[in-house]
This record gives sequence, structure tokens and C-alpha cells, in this order.
Amino acid sequence: MILTKECKEDFEIWFEDNPSIFTVGMIQDIIPLKMFYKLPYSMQYGVYVEFFNNVGIYPVIINEAYSDGVNTLWQVFEYDPGNYDNWSNRSSGLYGDNGDYTLDEARAASIAKSNELYNEG
Repeated sequence: MILTKECKEDFEIWFEDNPSIFTVGMIQDIIPLKMFYKLPYSMQYGVYVEFFNNVGIYPVIINEAYSDGVNTLWQVFEYDPGNYDNWSNRSSGLYGDNGDYTLDEARAASIAKSNELYNEG
């Protein structure tokens, strides 16, 4: 999961302004940016989601259970908080793929699309 261009620059500013606290046992510490990029992708994903949610982009991972297994897919939607008519009118864009992904693949795809949307905006 790699952010690029303006999205990466703005994320790093946001990250510094919104410190992530990491807890191990009873010890809490703020994670410096250089350490963030060394965290497991699952932990990075949660911080990326929080960043994107703050700018109206919502990456989502969906697990659908079927009798023969689980299908993992991803979606990203853009949200305009100024339009309160109804949910469908507030969503200015819905993107995704209903393919069968691993959880890590779905995370990476949703962040890549979120990054793309941010840089286009």
C-alpha cells in the first residue's frame, strides 16, 4: 500500500498532526512516521482509512460468506457531507470490484483507488 503525489504529502502532514498511539502491554508511545511504514499492512490500513475518511473517501472491505466459502471484495465511495437529502445522493462515486481477493489484496486495491481519487480531486 503506497500513497503517491499530493496524497502522500498530505497524509504525512495529517499523520504528524494526528499522532497514532501504539500500546504494548501497559506502555503507550506515539509512532513516528518512519516507523509507521514498517508496521504490518493491516495496521497501516486502519490509519489510511482514518485519513481518507477525514477527506470524504471511504475504502471498505466486504467479506461475503457462502456455503462454499468466503468472497472478499472491496469498494471505495466518495461522500459529500454537504448534501443531506439521502444516502444515494450523498455518494458522488462508488468504485469497486466484486472479484475474489485475499484480504491483503482487497486492502491494497481499496487504498490504491482511494489514493487515485484523492490525487484526481
